[in-house]
Amino acid sequence: MKIFCVMPWYSQEINLSSGQETACCWIKGNIARSELQQQFLSDQRPQACGRCWQSEDTGIESRRQMENRFLDFKMDRDIGSLDKDAEQGIAKVNMYQLFLGSTCNSTCVTCDSGASSAWRSLQGTAVSIRPENLRTDQYLAKFFSTIDWSQAKRFNLLGGEPLLMDRSFDILRKLLQVNNTDCRVSFVTNGSVTLSVSQIELLRKFSDISCCVSIDGVGKSFEYIRYPLSWPKLLTNMAQYREIFSEVVVSFTVSNLNYHERPEIINWFQDQKLLYIENYVTYPPWFRFDVNPSHELWPRFVQEISYQDDIKGINIENYLPHIADLIQKTWR
Repeated sequence: MKIFCVMPWYSQEINLSSGQETACCWIKGNIARSELQQQFLSDQRPQACGRCWQSEDTGIESRRQMENRFLDFKMDRDIGSLDKDAEQGIAKVNMYQLFLGSTCNSTCVTCDSGASSAWRSLQGTAVSIRPENLRTDQYLAKFFSTIDWSQAKRFNLLGGEPLLMDRSFDILRKLLQVNNTDCRVSFVTNGSVTLSVSQIELLRKFSDISCCVSIDGVGKSFEYIRYPLSWPKLLTNMAQYREIFSEVVVSFTVSNLNYHERPEIINWFQDQKLLYIENYVTYPPWFRFDVNPSHELWPRFVQEISYQDDIKGINIENYLPHIADLIQKTWR
């Protein structure tokens, strides 16, 4: 069977803060959707999709394969039929991923003011999120008016923190209006938000609601990496999510702050019977898992930890004593 990916025909991923749109956020470079389509129709491996080819060549399921399998199931049409629809020009976008804005309550170590309103508040780099919200609402209103809600198969909702944003639940209400309650809706959340009664009632009207919770440590390490979030609060919310969502998975981002605890963290996921996706930090580069006291980026890492601790009013020694000890031994 020839190489095929549903994303260039069936997917639209939009940053509602900027209006930027792509077929897939894994694509590298600025390749046009039409060019990507033509390469797949010619049975080529587009160079822009290198992240998927790398996964597949090492025996790991790629996003291409996962998305093909998902749409095959949701549309009850095999990949050959979806491919034929693409060739005939009758394939239509029905999978959406929306970056809903940077409203967030966390100042994660590897994040910054561009992706988190909490970071901007902490740094004093922005007084208000109002201009971004106005732009986002304008793009969202345009998006709402252009899609066929009854045919939507999936929404991935990202932030910031999407469970803090009314926009997330507006999307559910639009789907409910057209009785599209089997559309897959997925939230990527930091696990800090306790859902209200009204939100729970709305979520329970849908049969395929999932969430992906970002958990990068257990106990104090979680609280340091995703400061000022609370580990006990996360545990309480996880129990709530597992009662409400049809699927709860974990996104585990590995950095040099938690690499030494990786076996313990994975054991916790397994004890909790949680499926997890492992990601490795590539940016900022001084937080890569291999940046240690012998690495050239170690001084930059220490500088960043010192800055963040000062601005947050905390001390890494109280959260990650192993890392604090390495810093003290190498930075004198």
